[in-house]
Amino acid sequence: MTEQKTRDPKEVATAYFRSFETGNKEDSWAPKYVQELISEEPETGWDMVLQLVTSAPSKDALAYVAEAALEDLLKNHGSELIDKVEGESKANERFRCTLSNVWLTDSDEIFPRFKALRKKYGFDKSDPFDSLTDDMFTKE
Repeated sequence: MTEQKTRDPKEVATAYFRSFETGNKEDSWAPKYVQELISEEPETGWDMVLQLVTSAPSKDALAYVAEAALEDLLKNHGSELIDKVEGESKANERFRCTLSNVWLTDSDEIFPRFKALRKKYGFDKSDPFDSLTDDMFTKE
């Protein structure tokens, strides 16, 4: 990894979302760092994705986490993490909403279990993002 792998997850999340919202080049290290974790350290990447889900300041930011981080993590390391995904889905509504914006295909190894989660939580019938409101996100 090009960055120190013991960075504070909250610091990373703050810079990650600042980069997303403003395009600030000074924070461009954060999305790169997250992608490196996802690619090279799936367990640490999982923890980072959970921090991002918790820290997302808006619906758009949460959708970005789904598309740019969680989806990549599941495509590359889903078989290692699917048990955790199922457990987190059961316990964490915000994570479920994030997961609903992930797109996997039948060529992805975990697709049958992912499809079962989509069915279990009704993602195919309604979008959990529709139930999210701005007051559910804290602005710092």
